[in-house]
Amino acid sequence: PQREMETLAKITFLRSNSNDGNVHEPAMQALEIARELGDVNMQFNLLLNYGYYLLGRDQNDEGMQYVNEALHLSETIDDPFSKMSVLSVLGPRYERNGDYYRWLTEYEEKRLEISRKIGSRMAEGNSLMYCGMIRAIYLGDLNGGLELLEESKRLLVNAPTRLFVIFRIAQT
Repeated sequence: PQREMETLAKITFLRSNSNDGNVHEPAMQALEIARELGDVNMQFNLLLNYGYYLLGRDQNDEGMQYVNEALHLSETIDDPFSKMSVLSVLGPRYERNGDYYRWLTEYEEKRLEISRKIGSRMAEGNSLMYCGMIRAIYLGDLNGGLELLEESKRLLVNAPTRLFVIFRIAQT
């Protein structure tokens, strides 16, 4: 069952990342096995990934059900990376609604705080990129946003995601 669950989970993640419409069946099979095995981390990852997939396909109500279930699990496993993952999935809905300030203060700045607390420079650099982007591009605080983006660029100096930071700087 463990290997079957892992295989189904990989199929789910690959299909959702490639925007394949046939995600539901392997996701639900893997989730059922994860529940039977009591694998809370796998349940969390499947719920969050599948919920995010549905949100991206504008199936907001159903997607939020899975994301909310993942959020509940993240509180029980007390893993800061899980909390940051949930925040990164929940925050962009405020971008779509035009509530950029809320996206910044309730989601991205919380991700930044968690990343600094656990000492993950990669997560900190990515969080700084989003905070800088929101401030500069969406909220019009060019100097404050550019400062955060430059700090992100310094932290991500050898990371492939550094390119995204450079794009955000160019956008401002």
